[in-house]
Amino acid sequence: MAETKFFYEPFQEVFELYQKNDRYLRGAIDGLSRAGGLAFILTVLIYEYENMERKYDKSGENLILPENLKNLLNHSDAFDAFKLFYGKTESQLEDKEQELYDDPSVYGFEEYLEENNINTDGFEYDEDEHVERWVKLCLKDQYSFLFAMNQFYLDKYGNK
Repeated sequence: MAETKFFYEPFQEVFELYQKNDRYLRGAIDGLSRAGGLAFILTVLIYEYENMERKYDKSGENLILPENLKNLLNHSDAFDAFKLFYGKTESQLEDKEQELYDDPSVYGFEEYLEENNINTDGFEYDEDEHVERWVKLCLKDQYSFLFAMNQFYLDKYGNK
């Protein structure tokens, strides 16, 4: 895993514990202030969202969260950080999705058609259907990450 440097030194030490899935992680987060703990967890969620190696189950549909992320999500401050992360990220994803739908050619839709040998001249070609598939493919990892974390908390707390 690539070395990540944080602007705030105490986060660096805690992040190293996180990367190693160290049993002292919970205590290290508790050693930060409440705001510091929330900021750290939020920073890690953003980091993982942008950098995590995506591994899916056998069906290829469900993202498998790494153990160190699950352990972090079990921290008492993690749910509050998750809610902040989820709200902001979901909004950004909806904006990105709309951009892709509005102008697919700018974002590589033609390349997708070429790579998948899709004949656009044929009678059976439905551009809207192919754009929808392409948009879902483009954003699969991001939505899967949000879904997996949401599912983690549903499993943990139920539908309360």
